[in-house]
Amino acid sequence: MPDGDSPFLAVPASDWLAANDSAFAIADRFAVSPGHALVIPRRVIATWWEATEAERADILALVDQVKDRLDAELRPDGYNVGFNSGAAAGQTVGHLHIHVIPRYRGDVPDPRGGVRHVIPGKGNYLLPPAEPYALIDGLDRLLRDDLLRCLRDRRFARVDLLVSFVMKSGLDQVHGGLVDALDRGAAVRVLTTDYLTVTDPDALARLLDLAEMRPQAVATRVFHDPATSFHPKAYLFSSADGAATTAFVGSNNLSASGLALAGCLRAAVVRSAQPAADPRPAGGLPPELATGHARNGRSPGAAGHSPGPVAGAAGGADGAGADPAGEVPPRPGGDGDRAGQDVAGRV
Repeated sequence: MPDGDSPFLAVPASDWLAANDSAFAIADRFAVSPGHALVIPRRVIATWWEATEAERADILALVDQVKDRLDAELRPDGYNVGFNSGAAAGQTVGHLHIHVIPRYRGDVPDPRGGVRHVIPGKGNYLLPPAEPYALIDGLDRLLRDDLLRCLRDRRFARVDLLVSFVMKSGLDQVHGGLVDALDRGAAVRVLTTDYLTVTDPDALARLLDLAEMRPQAVATRVFHDPATSFHPKAYLFSSADGAATTAFVGSNNLSASGLALAGCLRAAVVRSAQPAADPRPAGGLPPELATGHARNGRSPGAAGHSPGPVAGAAGGADGAGADPAGEVPPRPGGDGDRAGQDVAGRV
């Protein structure tokens, strides 16, 4: 890289944190933690192995000096120190720079593995193998509690809720967790249906309130096709890189009885299963629910901005009669479901 192309050389000396004969230190413009600093050789070289012995000694001495300063100013609980060498290792600026990253207790849920996490899923070799699935029976373990834990888990950047219906009582159970997820920058997508017109327009209105406040992060859609019975019941969580995923699949809709009452939960937890993206478009609001939205002062078509297709439209067609969780009455005049039919093309 020619000297004039290094962005580090454009930082004025008055902004340097420290310097010596061969190197200088600056604050990282895109800090991953408070105090994140870079130690950079004055000579523009791409990798550590191009540095002379004298340059290496000065760089390491400056790392010590920066650490002493951060210890005095911020009192971190630990450090990650290192560099990326080559595009395959993540280097994006062709001028060697050493990251000095202060770490603080609680900055991640489990820090074990440290720099090993540069390869997703390979960082913490001390963790026992994750269980492939677990049954949430509603007795010792409630789906509501698991959903709230996932909504507040900083690893998860995508939240997909696919349910046959949304009730205000159920949304009240998880609304705080949804807000917490959005506050940390997660994208939330909700796909529900007009199954027996059980979905509560007031609950949809509340979801649309979230979409209005964060139009690029929240999408709400309602599946509507009188000829097709579509009863999804899945809650999907994934990290931005897909390294961390959790899915809850069962017979629990977004209602108080589905999330919190003992004895009615049948949801399996599946880990390390990346939800498949569905490129097919999402639909709008059916007339009967759009009418409810109009009463709430919203345009019938205002179903929220979609940040992308709904992932992994898991679910199935219920049999005739009551919903498995006892949450809705029987379908009048018969069921007409077609078990196993792929209905995602109409979503």
